[in-house]
Amino acid sequence: MGLLDRPAAALTGALSWLGRQGTRAVAISILLGVAGAVLGGIGSMFSGPIMIIVLAMMYYDLRIRKEAFDLQLMLEALDAPPGS
Repeated sequence: MGLLDRPAAALTGALSWLGRQGTRAVAISILLGVAGAVLGGIGSMFSGPIMIIVLAMMYYDLRIRKEAFDLQLMLEALDAPPGS
């Protein structure tokens, strides 16, 4: 669910109540519903890949910590001869 879905849905719901009052409010309600769907899709298009990247980074971090790979690299750096 995108960041812009909730405000658009709230406006659409409020205007749907007003839609019972006249056809202009119905047209505005439909327009806001379409705009909310488009903006929600655009928001998901940007937030989806960022979420996947964050989850992949968390996975690799946990895996490196679990296997103590970071400690192994630090120990190899300490045991390295000077100048290398």
